[in-house]
Amino acid sequence: MNLINVIKYTHNLTVLYAEDDDDIRNHLVSLLENIFLKVDHFQNGRQAFNAYKHYYSNEGKYYDLIITDILMPQMDGIELSKKTLQINPKQHIIAISAYNERENLQELGSLGVNSFIQKPIKIENLFEVIKKFAILINRNSKEYENPQKLNCDITFVLDIINHLALLTRADASGTLKYVNDEFCKISQYSKKELLFGKHNILESKNMTASVFNNIWEDLKKGNIWKGNIRDSAKDGTSFDTQTNIIPVFNQKGLISEYVSIKFLINNDNDENRHKEQFIKTIELLTKKNKNLYFEKKTDEEIIKKLLQKIDTLEKQNNHLVEQIEDYRKL
Repeated sequence: MNLINVIKYTHNLTVLYAEDDDDIRNHLVSLLENIFLKVDHFQNGRQAFNAYKHYYSNEGKYYDLIITDILMPQMDGIELSKKTLQINPKQHIIAISAYNERENLQELGSLGVNSFIQKPIKIENLFEVIKKFAILINRNSKEYENPQKLNCDITFVLDIINHLALLTRADASGTLKYVNDEFCKISQYSKKELLFGKHNILESKNMTASVFNNIWEDLKKGNIWKGNIRDSAKDGTSFDTQTNIIPVFNQKGLISEYVSIKFLINNDNDENRHKEQFIKTIELLTKKNKNLYFEKKTDEEIIKKLLQKIDTLEKQNNHLVEQIEDYRKL
């Protein structure tokens, strides 16, 4: 098994893994963490699905790959696959089955899941399937290399602004899907109160509905809106902001979300505090970038440790096969 040849395709990808067997999950995670950028793992489908939605809300993108057991408590792998594919029809999924569960595999196949691994897991087989998906994902991502570079630049800027302004993100229908801490502090609403609601919760009595309707109509045309808005905090007090609302377009040229950046008018905070926050942000981003590019080194020591883990897991799998064969002879 040429691990370097696998890692060169997987090192920048993210994985969501669901498995109710603690031993299997822990062993497999210890391997996956050496070849993927990020591996989030959960005991059942319900936890995994909630994490899937939460990840998109925070990161603005989906996991590159889902690996899921079929039989799990609370929500099984079939239901997990069905729900994630409803949200993202292009989601790549690998299903793991304990036995040849024909009906379950047929149902997954009808959903569009066409990669299955049977327990006990043969690591070499799993890595071959993973490599196949990783090559496909990387090939598709290259088609959008320039837009993705632009999105990275936008994310970089927004990460800085996140420390200096009141920042919100809403989907194409205007439903809030992100609010930063500063926005919650000034509005006096918690994230739980604001998320999945509308901006109109902040409408001040001094601002007529027609003003917001005009803003909304302008935004739906794809125009950036700039102006001053008076919003109402939870306790009824008002605060004025210099507001910038930016439509964000997807690859098809359709509006996928709106980003609102508000700066308080008559803010007493001095320039030095903003400068300190800006420097801290740059330091944080620099650290993130270093982790991104250097924490997944494919040097000989990492490969050696990974091969040792694979050897241990293969021996455990062989022992499990022997137990299954002995059981069948009874």
